[in-house]
Amino acid sequence: MNYVDYEYYSKTYGGKIITADGAPKAFQSASDTVDVITFCRIIERGLDSLTSFQRDIVQRVVCALAEWQSENADIIDNPYSSYSINGVSASWGVSQSVKCVGGVLIPSGLYAELVKTGLCYRGV
Repeated sequence: MNYVDYEYYSKTYGGKIITADGAPKAFQSASDTVDVITFCRIIERGLDSLTSFQRDIVQRVVCALAEWQSENADIIDNPYSSYSINGVSASWGVSQSVKCVGGVLIPSGLYAELVKTGLCYRGV
């Protein structure tokens, strides 16, 4: 389930990075990531049952996350954490600016926004 559509992204959020053709896939990937982080609580309850505060944050996070995922797709989807060629090496991994939650990557700032909704609470 996509939590935003291209119209919301382009008009309300003001996004310009995701194209109309790539939007469904980008928003699905970002929505799936949000579902993992929120333990599928949005699917269970439905987006419309969230408070306007929660819905606004979820939709803004999905837009920003879709942009971040599309801009960093080469690194996110890469099975390697480092490489070295002729003495030149590079490595990447989870830093303070990125969190790994439930096996998915999300920028720390976006995760902090989602936490404000109460949907990321691990307790019962």
